[in-house]
Amino acid sequence: MRLKLTNEFIESHPSPTDKKSITIKDSEITNLGIRIFESGTKSWIYRYSINGYAKRYTIGRFPTIGIKEARQEAHNLKKDVAKGIDLNVRKQRNKRKNAGTKLIDVIPKFKNIHFGHLRKATKDSYRQILDNHLKPFHKRRIDDITSEDITNFLDSYANKGKNYMANNIRRVSHILFNYAKDRGYVTENIISDTSPYKVKSKDDDNDDRYLSFKELYKVWKASNDLKNPLSLYYKILILLGSRTTETMHLKWDDLSSDDMQITIPAESTKNGKPHVLPMSERIKNMFVEQHQFTGNSNYIFESSRGNNKPFSSTHYYQSKLKNITGIDDFNNHLIRHSMASHMADIEVDPFSISYVLNHKIKQDVTEKWYVKSQYIPSKKRALNAYHDELFKQFSKFRKQELKDENPLTDIDDKLGGISINKATKFTDKKESVNLSQQQKKTDDESLPF
Repeated sequence: MRLKLTNEFIESHPSPTDKKSITIKDSEITNLGIRIFESGTKSWIYRYSINGYAKRYTIGRFPTIGIKEARQEAHNLKKDVAKGIDLNVRKQRNKRKNAGTKLIDVIPKFKNIHFGHLRKATKDSYRQILDNHLKPFHKRRIDDITSEDITNFLDSYANKGKNYMANNIRRVSHILFNYAKDRGYVTENIISDTSPYKVKSKDDDNDDRYLSFKELYKVWKASNDLKNPLSLYYKILILLGSRTTETMHLKWDDLSSDDMQITIPAESTKNGKPHVLPMSERIKNMFVEQHQFTGNSNYIFESSRGNNKPFSSTHYYQSKLKNITGIDDFNNHLIRHSMASHMADIEVDPFSISYVLNHKIKQDVTEKWYVKSQYIPSKKRALNAYHDELFKQFSKFRKQELKDENPLTDIDDKLGGISINKATKFTDKKESVNLSQQQKKTDDESLPF
């Protein structure tokens, strides 16, 4: 079988059940193939002939090596074979030569091979683990590091309650040692002998926990006490339910006033695919107002240092909101969880909720390989229904506050409309958004924050 291989195809291909392994050849590069084992392991192989003998050479494992890197390596191997080099003989020779190599010397080579297909956020995470967390092992011979050494090292994190970080270090180390094993630096992957740590979910105490509309109202209102642009950041989280980091890295170029859409690029999303969200007039006006503060930066939520970079962390502001609102278990992700739950409560269908949240959905062959839609109409209907209910509830809470503050005052007189008449634009290069025309005033847009 010969196919044009892709990372997505290989990742989703099931393991064989009636034989130990199957090999699928790549139609782009002659003699390159992916071997899928019954155990689930997937390895790149390159077939070659030397002195009349047909041989098979293992390049490395997927997904440590993606399709792009595998094809490049196969191209290089073809040149070596043409020079009369026996790839397997050379590999054994290198194994003997690589024995005794220090970890610090393996890490840069691992980065060169493995970092090519990773998105920036993942690269940064890996780099932090490889360069900082694994520093105690840098000067040691990689083949002298034992599973007991790694277990004790990971335990030091777990003993401090950092189980999640321990698991992240273990995961990256496992990939690193797979790479080292394939290239003869070690004879076995010692990380396989270690066990992951149990991580307590944020919702373990109450699996059904999500923020009520009243609590979301408190967060929305409290966000005004945060410095710019964090106030807008939390409002966008409430309105779109987007992931925290994906939202944090939004650029002005990701907005389109013509299409009324927000496009989170593939390099920023968790699943590595572009995610398009419809942009309502309300959200557009919020971005327009923000442009006067961070419009000279590439990033909407530019760091307070003004260095044309986004905020790298919101932990401080998350804690501040927790204190202001009195919601002891508040965290950023709970906003996303809450939006999904409220959508379900107002009978938005599960597929539309998943499309809005950019969750991976089990698809049939037609939808997976042929349908390339972003499902904008479904997302728009779902978000409109949620926003209608959200601001209906917000308006009710605000009216009650005003009534409590001024029991003898006509509430409707206190809820005047808000309009933004400042003309500005999304980017210095692209479309401008003229707000000189008076905006339609509705009850749910008349909130004073």
